[in-house]
Amino acid sequence: MSERRSVVWAIVIMLVSMFLSTFLLAAALVVWLAGFFGSLTIPCLLVGAFMALLAVTVYLVSLRDVTARLSEWTHTIYDVSRLVRDGYDWVIALLRGAMRGGGVG
Repeated sequence: MSERRSVVWAIVIMLVSMFLSTFLLAAALVVWLAGFFGSLTIPCLLVGAFMALLAVTVYLVSLRDVTARLSEWTHTIYDVSRLVRDGYDWVIALLRGAMRGGGVG
């Protein structure tokens, strides 16, 4: 159990340090570009646009398949639950028909 916990903590620390290093890199890039452009607005817009483009690229490359798979799984769950409901309704109709003395109606 403690071995598993240490692996989880290592992954958490790695993710936090990745986030912080990306944030610090973006901040350093903004400061450097601000010295180059003489304004803080343009570098903020450029770095923000670059980060947005990077996020879209990561989504399209890696997360798109995962979200498509999740969507497929939810559709499968919906289909199975619909079949269960239809089977339940059929059994109820059969029992009601049998109680009335008839068949499936």
